[in-house]
Amino acid sequence: YFAEGFTGLGWETELHLLNDNFEDANVEITYLLDGGAPVGRTVVVPAQSKRVVDARNPDEGPGADVAFGVRIS
Repeated sequence: YFAEGFTGLGWETELHLLNDNFEDANVEITYLLDGGAPVGRTVVVPAQSKRVVDARNPDEGPGADVAFGVRIS
């Protein structure tokens, strides 16, 4: 859990995910929006690598101008 994130003007929230296993990892990210329904995303972190998730990108996060908390599993 991360208590807060924001993608408004002048702010960026990135999630840096590390997979040190020998198999790809499916990671479920739930953005807990301030005043809205949760937004779920699933990303793959390849084996033995790192992936950066940009919360401003609507394919990976809730998009621009949003306040949120995050749950990652």
